[in-house]
Amino acid sequence: DKKTLVVSFLLALISVVLSPILVGLLGILLLLGFAGATAKNSIDRRKTLAEWHGSNLGEFFFGGLRIFLIKLVYGLIGLIIIVIAITTFTLAILSGSLDSVTLSSAIIGSGTIFLVGLALLLLGLLFVPMAIMNYLSTGSLKDAFAIGKVIRKTLSLKFFGALIFVIAYAILLSLIGSIIAVITIGIGTLLLPGIFLYLYTVCMFEVFAEVFKETK
Repeated sequence: DKKTLVVSFLLALISVVLSPILVGLLGILLLLGFAGATAKNSIDRRKTLAEWHGSNLGEFFFGGLRIFLIKLVYGLIGLIIIVIAITTFTLAILSGSLDSVTLSSAIIGSGTIFLVGLALLLLGLLFVPMAIMNYLSTGSLKDAFAIGKVIRKTLSLKFFGALIFVIAYAILLSLIGSIIAVITIGIGTLLLPGIFLYLYTVCMFEVFAEVFKETK
């Protein structure tokens, strides 16, 4: 009947829209798991990349999922405050009862809350690399939240030196990608994001694994 046809069409449409997102998310989780396994090798002083084979894809997936959850938890307070700021400002605008003075107050108030949330988000994410390395070193998720050790390893010169290197490496990859995209008239953009994401993620995990080993 028509109802079944419409529902089937909507489900198919939703599947088409969500499939690239789900496939992309799966790829990112697998990459995080692979990079984490490679960093674990480095922490254990085994200078080898993790191996891709059918039997460890599940291990990579769940490892990547745990790493994603660690990032989410560390950024959660900042994210919540940012959402509150955006929601508050949006509701104030939608109420339609704002004059110029009230609007200015809403912008200042919501903007201040947003900046506080952004600062807390960035501060939380600053501790993520060492939190992930601490988790990888033991395999226990709770060790990602051993706050004292994570803070101690983060607040070191070696960590900030590594952070500057990682940022510079990201900028370099972006510049190379832009040049290749221009030379190939945009064709390179079809493959380069995935390749560069792999190079950046694995390199970043390796760099922070070295910092984790060398700091007390």
